[in-house]
Amino acid sequence: MTSGPEPPTTDEPLHEVARTLAAVGTAFLGEGTSSYRVERAVQRAGAALGCDKVTALVTLRSVVITAQRGSQSWTESARTTGLHVNADHLDRLESLIRHLPERLTATELHDEVDGILHRPGYYPTWVTAVAVGLACGSFAALSGGHATEISAAFVAAATGQGIRAWLLRRRVNPFAVIALVASIAAGLYLTIVSVVTSLDLVGSANESGFVSSVLFLVPGFPLVSGTLDILRMHVEAGLARLTYGVTVLVMAALGLLAVAGIANPPLPTPTGVTLDPLLVLAFLGWTALGGAGFAVLFNLPPRLAMAAALAAALGNAVRLLLVDNGHATATAALAGATVVGLVAAAVAARTHATRIVLAIPGVIPMVPGAAAYTGLVALSQGDLLPAIERGVEATLVIGSLAIGLALARLLTDREWAFQPA
Repeated sequence: MTSGPEPPTTDEPLHEVARTLAAVGTAFLGEGTSSYRVERAVQRAGAALGCDKVTALVTLRSVVITAQRGSQSWTESARTTGLHVNADHLDRLESLIRHLPERLTATELHDEVDGILHRPGYYPTWVTAVAVGLACGSFAALSGGHATEISAAFVAAATGQGIRAWLLRRRVNPFAVIALVASIAAGLYLTIVSVVTSLDLVGSANESGFVSSVLFLVPGFPLVSGTLDILRMHVEAGLARLTYGVTVLVMAALGLLAVAGIANPPLPTPTGVTLDPLLVLAFLGWTALGGAGFAVLFNLPPRLAMAAALAAALGNAVRLLLVDNGHATATAALAGATVVGLVAAAVAARTHATRIVLAIPGVIPMVPGAAAYTGLVALSQGDLLPAIERGVEATLVIGSLAIGLALARLLTDREWAFQPA
């Protein structure tokens, strides 16, 4: 007589199981994933640990788990120590939950999660800083900058990222870090450009890299994951993430405005790209470099960083083509982000990587930093009409980027396209 697989062990105290499930939830939450993924991971882990039912309440930084087994139930809460993005950790956590063994103890699962969270990153701090500098230098090139602006944005952003990493390791308030680093990077950029032009090393320089030098502070993950949470009906968690992301943007803007109030740099002017083959290739090359730089910042493995760079280049190519043919910037951003999401889905299907960590680096080069900054400056000067125009433009484009990624998910993921029965 044959028998089926043995049921999961149930002899562990339920409070230990609930505590482990809370640790699983905070591990996912702390690595930057959305609340619906946290809930799904906790429920799968609970089933493997012998629970009949697991419910999870997920907020921006905490989870409340209720585990039920028979007539028993236990509620456990836990809070993550910080919010950051580590794509390697997130992928390994997802793989662990997908391939849980039939028999597993809470202690074993807790140890597995701890082992993942203590894995060192692929890149040392200085490599990450250089990658961020290259990404922001590429954004300066995409904004019409030349060698001076690109080089200044590279140095400013790399320095800013190094300072940010140093301050965050010392647990300085993250919002204060954002404002301080934005002012340091923007001030350093203007200093370098001023010195180079005053020495007559170049004839003139524009301010295209001023905003680009701080684009590494854009909270892409909270803004996109918050939108995705809302679309999955996790409204409270989604609004909390969006609020956090908007607060980060405001703090970065305050840092920029502090420097602008002292130095009074000219406002950046939008630049277009003529569909000349050589210029387009250069444009796409800079876009790919920007995507790769953010992939390194998020600790993607090198092969996946290259995939993120490809997604960025293809998505921005579609956006460029639509803008050049007279389509609205928000419509072009929506189409470009959808392409990024589809490429990320194709790569994820082959590599089992998490889609969002491939998609976010691809859409950040499309963030309208110049429009947002110009609107904030106009607002600070009391020019309400230009402020509203630029603010609406930036909001529509950022929203279109998130919706484009969600649309790609709806097209390629049955769980997204249909509500569970």
